[in-house]
Amino acid sequence: MASQSTDWNSYNPRSIHTPTSVVYLHYNDSDLPPKPSDAWTRFVCISDTHGHTFKVPEGDVLLHSGDITDGGYFEEFERTVTWLAALNHQKKIIIGGNHDFPLHDGWYQQRFKGLEKNRLSIMELLTGDRARQAGIMYLWDKKVQFRLKEDGREWSVYGSPWSPEFGMGAFNYPRSLGSILYATFPQADILLTHSPARGIFDRNNDSELVGCDSLRAHLLEKRPILHVAGHIHEGRGAYVHDWNISAEPAVQNDNDDFSDDEEEDNGNKHENGKSVIHSDTEVSQEIPDKDGHH
Repeated sequence: MASQSTDWNSYNPRSIHTPTSVVYLHYNDSDLPPKPSDAWTRFVCISDTHGHTFKVPEGDVLLHSGDITDGGYFEEFERTVTWLAALNHQKKIIIGGNHDFPLHDGWYQQRFKGLEKNRLSIMELLTGDRARQAGIMYLWDKKVQFRLKEDGREWSVYGSPWSPEFGMGAFNYPRSLGSILYATFPQADILLTHSPARGIFDRNNDSELVGCDSLRAHLLEKRPILHVAGHIHEGRGAYVHDWNISAEPAVQNDNDDFSDDEEEDNGNKHENGKSVIHSDTEVSQEIPDKDGHH
């Protein structure tokens, strides 16, 4: 987001444009750029809110890529669900992250004995009548399909909260088992994960690339239209690339700290294309919603 001292009269939103998508990372949320036409869908992407609430840009679909809370407390979930329910987006699709301890069924009961009632109350917040009526859809290794209007495109979204082992958090997996996990992921238009892929906005403050190699391989195989990730706060940004391997990579990227593993890429940088991948930032992504024009 731009600073409060930004001169909005001369402000030009930093954005990424292709013939089939427009991505905004900086914008005036009281004067959002219009969609190219009513046939486009605006996705607003956020992550790692950690119990905080803030003004969110208007859009059609809100995507939250995990770490809803900081400490997994009921009050944090309640505050977040109340915030999400009040937003005007038709769909609000969310996943958990390593900070959202009660959402990891089985693991949570083993480590926090006697708190099962707390977990059930949190699940009611995320999946009960109030959440459904507000358009909130909580995904744990689950695929959903929906249309925003009767004659519009049918979108599919797969959401998964897992990330490579890190401390004692929830939804962790050994890196050696990553390929087994991602082999279970189905094809979907939009992939929502907490972990970033290796070499794509995954450089931490120690300059380590901590994303998952297996997730990167999955993206290359499945080629989703949109991938939203979180987890590594300092790795925020967005990236668009054409999947057409016969074309030279044409990347527009707003983030000077883009992390790329050049040794693995063999000079062919940023191969995870035709996707928008970001963490810990509000992003508006627009895509035409008519079949055959995405």
